[in-house]
Amino acid sequence: MIKTDEELEIVRQQLARAESALGALRREVLPVSEERFLLMAEAYVEQILALRGEIDTFVGLDLVFRKRAAATVDGHTAR
Repeated sequence: MIKTDEELEIVRQQLARAESALGALRREVLPVSEERFLLMAEAYVEQILALRGEIDTFVGLDLVFRKRAAATVDGHTAR
């Protein structure tokens, strides 16, 4: 869990590294084998989603999403 702006920066750097690694797989493995890419990418995707979730929570994006979801009634956004 991110508690400071300094920790936020560290997590953003981790996210950038994970995205870069996934990009390398996309460039190098995907053209050869989609199945192999999907297998190799799985761990990176999970890490990226987890890191993005931490960032979203710290910056308050998760709160915005929860409020929007609560305002949705019968599939229509209340305005």
